[in-house]
Amino acid sequence: MQSRRQPMSHVDTAWLRMDDPTNRMMISGLILFKEPVIKADLRRVIETRLLQYDRFRQRIVGLNRWAGNPFWEDDPHFDLNYHIQEMALPTPGDDDTLRKVVGHFMSQPLDLSRPLWQIHLLRNYRNGCAVLVRIHHCIADGIALVRVLLSLTDPQGHPTIAQPPPHPGRSDGTAPANAAHSRSPRKHSLLMGALKLYSLTRLTFQKPDPRTLFKGKLGIEKIPAWSDPLPLEEVKNMGKTIGATVNDVLLSVVSGALRRYMMKRVNVVPPRLNIRAAVPLNLRPPEPDIRLGNEFGLLFLSLPLSIGDPLERLKEVKRRSLELKQSVQSQMVFGVLNLIGMVPRFIQRLIVNFFGTKITAVMTNVPGPQHPIFLAGKEVQTILFWVPQSGRTGMGVSIFSYNGHVYIGLATDAGLIPEPAEIIRELHSEYHELREVTRALAQMASPKTG
Repeated sequence: MQSRRQPMSHVDTAWLRMDDPTNRMMISGLILFKEPVIKADLRRVIETRLLQYDRFRQRIVGLNRWAGNPFWEDDPHFDLNYHIQEMALPTPGDDDTLRKVVGHFMSQPLDLSRPLWQIHLLRNYRNGCAVLVRIHHCIADGIALVRVLLSLTDPQGHPTIAQPPPHPGRSDGTAPANAAHSRSPRKHSLLMGALKLYSLTRLTFQKPDPRTLFKGKLGIEKIPAWSDPLPLEEVKNMGKTIGATVNDVLLSVVSGALRRYMMKRVNVVPPRLNIRAAVPLNLRPPEPDIRLGNEFGLLFLSLPLSIGDPLERLKEVKRRSLELKQSVQSQMVFGVLNLIGMVPRFIQRLIVNFFGTKITAVMTNVPGPQHPIFLAGKEVQTILFWVPQSGRTGMGVSIFSYNGHVYIGLATDAGLIPEPAEIIRELHSEYHELREVTRALAQMASPKTG
């Protein structure tokens, strides 16, 4: 009997087709533990919780059809042993060793004949272990995947007897009928259409991003790096001094780190140098169920690398970010993604590569839980992730907050930036400088006592 098939949505098809040897469309997540995780406990959690979501038991068929979208269907040969792998890190099992192993897996494709995910239990990491999760972007976006991750965890550390999530939700990228109706465009007015057309026209005629050491021909090898934990409350206070968001602060710090790195490599940052970053913006409404698929737009944010003063740079990032959020650019880009998921693959490639010339990096921020969580009975110490970069983009910055701290993951093309850890070091220097500047500003603004 033929397996039940579900057509893939246009947007998910677009992300599936973006997969390329030089840019794998995988979201890679790394979970660090102070204690070793028992594989049997992890398997039990995956089997009883993760597999409640259809997508994690389904493979893709019809990918190479000339017209029409591919389909999801249950994998008749599903093998959980393939999807949960275990290996020991080479000695000494430190951060450098872990980075090399993570980079290896980030550069490897997922098997298109199987469900597009894999979990690697990495032993011999310090005194604990690490769990690397690789999931293809066509399954879901970062917001949905964080909710899936949380459905696998517990708030206490007692041995886990895994139970199915209370609301597994839908996996097909569509909402229940009433939600879809309420979320469907309510105001297809001529004004809204004109605004989206204007936004698309502006983006189309923007000049390509300048050629810098961050932009160029891509290879296959990717190199990850990550920051030390940054106190979330401290980051919030830094932004409060000028009414900036956490994202504004961190994107400004990243911009400063790239400026510092460029100064050390080429000794100069051209005046008025800006590079654009594609910043995802969540378009999902609040809802109780977990629904997979991709529902986000993109903002093409121009980052002012030519501004050396950290406070002035933060003010400018805040201004530009606010201007974009008030536009319809994210909805317009979502519409474009929906459209290119309908056209033949060679036309999609042309469109993606064209818009890829407009950006140098992808930078995303996903909020996580602000309390400790436990997976397979062990407390999660750190959560990191790396976003894929579509088209010809060679750098991705991923920001994740967990348990009162912020972690910044950086992934670069090995041929362009072979030492992303140096950018992370510059990031910490830039962060400390901005922290001191904003503290001084806050003290000047506070009322005198006594």
